[in-house]
Amino acid sequence: MAQKKQTSISYFMKISNCRSQPDSKQDISSCITSELEDTSRSLSSPSKKRTHSSMISSIKNTDDSTPISDLVSKSIVADSTNFMNVYDIGFYINRTLSQNEISDIMNNLWVPDINYKFPIKMYMKKNKQVNLKFQYSWLLKYPWLCYSEKECGAFCKFCVAFVKSGVGYNSKKPNSFVVTKFDNWRKALEGFQNHSETNYHKTCLSDSEHFLKVQKNINEDISVKLDSSRKNQIMKNRELLTPIIEAIILCGRQNIAIRGHRDSGKLMIDQTDDEYENNEGNFREILRYRARGDEQLKLFLESNGHLKYTSATIQNEIIESCNQILLKRIVSRVNSAQCFSILADETADIANIEQVALCLASLILENLHNFGIETKYMRGQGYDGAAAMSGEFNGVQAIIRKTHPLALYVHCSAHVLNLAVSNSCKVQEIRNCLGTISKARDFFNFPKRKDVLKTQIENSDEKISKKSLKRLCATRWIERYHAVNDFEELFEQVIESLNFISEWKDVETSSHASNLCSAILEGGFIISMLIVAKCFSVGLPLSKHLQRVNIDLGEAIQLAEDTIKELEDFRKNADSIFQDIFENAVSLGNKFGVTICIPRTTKRQANRVNVETDSIEFDLPAIKLF
Repeated sequence: MAQKKQTSISYFMKISNCRSQPDSKQDISSCITSELEDTSRSLSSPSKKRTHSSMISSIKNTDDSTPISDLVSKSIVADSTNFMNVYDIGFYINRTLSQNEISDIMNNLWVPDINYKFPIKMYMKKNKQVNLKFQYSWLLKYPWLCYSEKECGAFCKFCVAFVKSGVGYNSKKPNSFVVTKFDNWRKALEGFQNHSETNYHKTCLSDSEHFLKVQKNINEDISVKLDSSRKNQIMKNRELLTPIIEAIILCGRQNIAIRGHRDSGKLMIDQTDDEYENNEGNFREILRYRARGDEQLKLFLESNGHLKYTSATIQNEIIESCNQILLKRIVSRVNSAQCFSILADETADIANIEQVALCLASLILENLHNFGIETKYMRGQGYDGAAAMSGEFNGVQAIIRKTHPLALYVHCSAHVLNLAVSNSCKVQEIRNCLGTISKARDFFNFPKRKDVLKTQIENSDEKISKKSLKRLCATRWIERYHAVNDFEELFEQVIESLNFISEWKDVETSSHASNLCSAILEGGFIISMLIVAKCFSVGLPLSKHLQRVNIDLGEAIQLAEDTIKELEDFRKNADSIFQDIFENAVSLGNKFGVTICIPRTTKRQANRVNVETDSIEFDLPAIKLF
């Protein structure tokens, strides 16, 4: 039974204060109540986008009476970047602002960096050309002043946010600093001083102070002060909504599904086990468990009415609010660090078809700008070695470096390591060994066959820590060490399971098990398996370190040098190391009656040299490859 569409959660909350930047120690659930007023608002609304072509066309279509200096300054901005910061003051002028947009002006407004190159405007003084531009020091001297990269001029952020019509001269709306830009740099100080002394500016300054106090809950909104019952209703609504928000956050933190098979309709708290007909999902079950210890929440959920705020629509609004809060925190950390790098790679879908997540430079930059990240702080790019990404002239990294020359491209070190290991695994014996291990894992992936292997492991006299075979990772070759190591530890149980399954009446399954057992019980396979386990164990620490979140460059370089040194020692002492591997292979083969013999010789050998010797160890192809 479908539930009726519920009223927007912002109506239920009825909160007039705006969003603020959450503190790092503040619980997310306490921030969401102020986020839910406008969760559908995107970080980059259409009104905040302006492409390079549109800016150029606006310059071409400018009236002939426009000073050349204005056109020059606009063209400089248009050529320097294709995107503007979404919090530029120029996107907020000449329109009615919402509470959320006013909050953005007060808290998240874009401020140019101290090294920002302001456009130059040319003036004629006594038949001489004078070049003037906006000064960064003005921003420090006048707290209300802000600069618009979009409009190439100055504005008063308080007046843009709070000015009302009919407050200027003869009840006309003011123009400079509010509706239109101020860019007369010859009279900048005079213009700043005159604007500071206007009555409407002082009124807007007072309104902004009151707004910030209400936003920080220092002062209450005037409507709340006049209506005490409304204040009580707001507090009650917040208390009822907080458990719902916390239940969704819990599901997200534990990475568990929210919805069930039937998760609509009235939520009954004291249902018995016999009354459960369908799986209502983790969210409703967590909420039901919470309500059993919260009498007020229980009464609210079981009361009559449709406004319960547990529907899928409200859940999505809360999730989107969590996304906005977390995204703001991440963007704030990136911009405050003033140095960041980007990483991009393909992702494989369920059909193992690789999907390029970020394939074009323009798409990467557009997404960064939409998030509010200052791309001028980009100092690095990391992709794989594909020509579309790493191309010197037309690759993504080359296109990005045209506008961001400090963003150096580095081929991902972990990817380079995987390519090196992948190339070494092209040796025929190693390739066949890994293929056999992969087929054995796929064979035991069926429930009935897996139960046979599980039984053999449980009945074993040895102490075995592994309970099943692992899949060979398709992309991270060095991670295949775990699959090979588990197969080596379960070698005896795998052979016994295959022998047991080979006696089944199912012809196809028994034949497959018999063929796998024959392929595994070969001297070449056993030796190759031990070689792979030995070599992969050397590069495993380096691979894991390169994938750490808090990777240290100095430690990574030292670990890479240690890995290279250890591999060089392998080459210098190849005979003694391989002798240990060979002895282990002989010992493992004797348990199952496998005799490692000298490979047959032919008159014409393409892959190895025929050597006259009676030593089995010396004549094996593996020693030459090791």
